[in-house]
Order: sequence, then structure tokens, then C-alpha cells
Amino acid sequence: MKKLFYCEAAAFAAALVLSSCQNDNIEQAEKARTMTISAATELPDMTRTSIGEDGHQVIWTEGNEIAIFGSDNLSAHSIFTLSSGAGETSGEFTGEAVSGDELIAVYPASYLAEGASVSKTGDIYSIPVTIPETQAYAEASFPDDSFLAVAKGTEEGIEFKNLMGVLKLQLYGTSARKISEIQLAAAEPLAGDAVIKYDGAGEPTLEFTGNVKKVVSVTVNPAFTLSTDANNPSVIYLAVPAGALKGGMSVSLTNSNIRSFIRTTKDNTISRSKIKAMPVTSTSFSVDVNKLANTFIVNPEGSISIYPFRPDGKLIGHVKSTSFTQKFYSAVSGQSAKGTITAYTNYCKFVASANEGDVVLIASDADGVVWSWTVWITDTPADVTLKDGSVIMDRNLGATASDITNVTATATETRGLYYQWGRKDPCFNATTNSVETSAEVGTVAYAIANPTQFIRPSSNGGNEGDWLWEADNTLWGATKTIYDPCPAGYQVSCGGTGTSSIWTANDFQTNAGTYDSTNTGYYFSVTNGDPIWFTSAAYYLYDAASASVKFYAGGYYWNYNSVDMTSGAKYGRLFKMTSSDVSNSSNLKRSAGCSIRCMKIK
Repeated sequence: MKKLFYCEAAAFAAALVLSSCQNDNIEQAEKARTMTISAATELPDMTRTSIGEDGHQVIWTEGNEIAIFGSDNLSAHSIFTLSSGAGETSGEFTGEAVSGDELIAVYPASYLAEGASVSKTGDIYSIPVTIPETQAYAEASFPDDSFLAVAKGTEEGIEFKNLMGVLKLQLYGTSARKISEIQLAAAEPLAGDAVIKYDGAGEPTLEFTGNVKKVVSVTVNPAFTLSTDANNPSVIYLAVPAGALKGGMSVSLTNSNIRSFIRTTKDNTISRSKIKAMPVTSTSFSVDVNKLANTFIVNPEGSISIYPFRPDGKLIGHVKSTSFTQKFYSAVSGQSAKGTITAYTNYCKFVASANEGDVVLIASDADGVVWSWTVWITDTPADVTLKDGSVIMDRNLGATASDITNVTATATETRGLYYQWGRKDPCFNATTNSVETSAEVGTVAYAIANPTQFIRPSSNGGNEGDWLWEADNTLWGATKTIYDPCPAGYQVSCGGTGTSSIWTANDFQTNAGTYDSTNTGYYFSVTNGDPIWFTSAAYYLYDAASASVKFYAGGYYWNYNSVDMTSGAKYGRLFKMTSSDVSNSSNLKRSAGCSIRCMKIK
């Protein structure tokens, strides 16, 4: 491996060869062209360019591609591939000819937005690009084909300028852990749809226009082993849009079951064409991915630390530093406080009060809510084994009591929380805290940004009965998803022994359950322990006649299965408690707020 050097800027040349087509005869007219790129990176041979032994030599590598537009037709481009000069400071690129007094080029060609057209206002060209949120690891270098650059020139030559900088992470751990992915989160956009603006003379700029991602990752294949030597740390390079990270960053190192998390709020501004070397940092702080979930059970006066990860271990983002102590984690508006929140540099600690109940903790960045978790304050639920072999909790999700005969319990305390099908957060005060779905409101992104808000179906379009504007049958499933609201080790139930089965009374016992008309619920005998209680108390549903969300009687329990009805309505499957039996043929509109009985993952 070559020794790597840093330099403030390096000028280097390459030749482009263009081919032209005239009538039915195709003629290749190869013309030498000069291309100069201003860079300040340290790159080995396997990537696009490399600063060699003298710190200034830059080379092209086989397979490099650039996209070129000619000013005569800014709606079409040609892909030019390196045809000669691999390993040299100059090279020849060959592609279908473009025409015009000016040429506009983008590297890598893969970053050019699909169907892209270049526009021009005055002397400024606007080129649409898409920066991916995943980069491929390259040893001792930033990932291959990840360093966005733009050029304006003529057939006599084009000159590239970079729009990216390089972040150099230097990490070590307390153990020689295998790493499969590195995640970086910032307060600013790191990937997504963007437009390059460039006049060929000044500095190019990058403006994000949509599909913005504030978390990017570098995948490692094969997995490398994290160094345990602070004097010889593991080095990971990421290509980052210039100017990003000025609000700080969060970094996560991942393998199959462990997440190591680092957070810094220092000014980490990335300069164009330069490497930003971060201090050597320990990554000994780890989180067991098997304990991540959207709901956490805490005993009264107990505590829990919640880290900024989704249930699948992905970073949720980089929250603003001012939110840690006051706004990062907070109880939902309108709910009484159930504990105290202490925010640390890289996690939040919640200490529950002696009162049982449910609290939603919210993580926000400068743009709003990023993710949220439910803290379920109750005595630890017991596992109950049914006749069919399924293992379920002894109480509804969010309930503070398992048995109506408990002298301190009321029917309300055994009801628990109410969820719309496919959502990870409960609906609080649905009758007064609701919004009508629409193309903007009826999305998973909106649901995440507005936890606990009931999204009622629209009377003017969308999917009938669904809180989503466009249906999604995959939000819950046989394999636990990131939107499943159950605690770690549990998932929304399916009932029965098959993926499409629904529980019946026979799965609990041979005869129907004992109905308690006073408390509107049922006792069922089970394989182990005392009879299990199911409330038949209430659910939320939008009433079109009164144009309001109402609270109805009826013991509906969501199943993870979904149903597309022939009428076009979108339903979720469920099992329903009746006065004499358990119905397994019931469906309900997905916008309804129903109870959940979590099932242990087999």
C-alpha cells in the first residue's frame, strides 16, 4: 500500500475522447482534451484518484465514468468511460459525442439524477443529482465513486471541482469486535436529491431539494475488526457534502447484535476538497440490539436508559444539543408526568415515579420529531401459554393491571393503550386529538413526526378506512418490523398456529370464556397460571355521520395480518371478544384505535 499524504490542493490532468455520429455512418473522432481537478484528499489506487508518494500525483482507475452534457442539448447527456490512462495522471475517456460551445460534466456519472436535464440561468448551470445514503467501504480511503465533482469546459478541456469533503474517523474499542456498518448522523443533509449550481468560474454549490437523509452509512464487506489500540485506531473515511456537520454529529458502529455509539457537538464543518480528521475516539459504549424496541417496560420507581436507535439498530439521527436537557425526551402534551428525564451526551435516562402509566418520550432535531418511544410503567407482565402453544402477555399493551379482580384495578386500567393498525405509537385523546388524512398527512413520516395523534380517514379520497393515504400492508408482519409497538422479544400477535390464523376460544380452552358483564370482559382458562383476562371495553373509530372520532364498546384486538377488501377499503385482521365466544372472522378499518395483546416471538 502506498504511503498517504495530505495536501491543500492538487492539480492534475486527464484527456477526454469524444465520438461523433454523422447520418448513418458512425465515425469515432478522438480528440485529446485536458481536465484539471482541484482536490485535497488522500486516496489509494483502488479509487477514482490517488495522491501518490509525492503527495501531488493523482491517477485515474479503470472503470471511471463521467456524464457530459453539451450546451446545444442540455436535456441529454453522454456517459464517458476511461478508455486509457488507468494508473496515470492523464487519461482518455470515450463516449458518444455531445455538441456545444460549452460542456458540463459530473463525476461520478451514477450520481446524475434519473432523466436529468441541465438548466441554465445567466451563466449558472443547474445539474440535478442524487447522493446515495449508503457508501461502500474502501480501506484507507473514502468509498469508491462517492466523491461528487462538477466541471465546465469546452472540447479543448474540462476542469473538475469537488463538492465534497472527507471525514476521517479514528476509532478503537475495548474488544476486537467485528464491524459490518458505520453510521453517521448530522443535523444537516448528508444525502438525497440535490442540485449543483456552477458557473465554471467560482465555487460550485450544492442545494438539497428533497428526499433528504441526515443519516448515511458505510457498509463493510468483508467485516473488519475494530482496533483495540488507541495508538493505531481503525480509520474510516466518509465522503460528506461540504459544509455539513457544523452542528455536530453522531456515529454508530454496528455488527449483528451490538451498537457502539459516539456523539460530538463540536463544530465539525467540512471544507470542500479537504480531509477533516476527527480525534481518536473510544467506542466501548455498546447497546445490545436485542433489547431495542419502541416500547420499554419499567417498574414503578425504576429507571431505563434509552438510546437514539430504532428497533433495528439504525441511528435515528443527530438531535440538536439544546434539546438534551429540556426537549429531547419529554412526556406527551396533556399527559401527567410519570417520571423524570435526564439527558446525557449520548443517551437519555428516564426514572419512573411510583405511579403506573404510560409516557411517550420524543426525540427531536432542528426540524422536528425524529423518533419516539413509549415507556410502559407497570409491574413486569407475566407470560401465559395458550393451548395452541402461543405465549402471550398477561395484559394488554400499556395496561397497568392484568386482572380485573385485583383490588386496585379498574376496567380502564386493564384496557391499556390504543393503536391504529401499523403504527408504533399509541393514540392519546383520539376524540380531541385527531387530523384528517391527506397526501401529506397520511404518511409514515407524518405519523413518526406526530406521535399519539389520531389520523382519521378522509371522506374525500385516499384509501377508504385507512389512516394512510396510500396503503402499506408491510408496516406490521410475521417478522417484527421497526413499527411494531411491542417490547423487545414480543410482537403484535397473529393468533393460532399459522401466519394467517386468528385465535378462537378453543385456543384458550375447550369451552367459551367466562363473561363478566359488570366489567365487560372475559376470563379464559390457560395452560399455566390463573385464568387470563381480556377486556371488551372500547375502541376508537371515526364516525362519518357525525364527522367525529368516537369511543365504542367492543373488545377488538389487532392482529398483524392485513386485508384488502374488494370494496377498496383497507382493513386489519383482529380477534374480537363477544358475550359468548371469541370471533376470529372480524376485520376493522385500519384507522380504528384498538387494543394489542403482545405475543412472544418464537
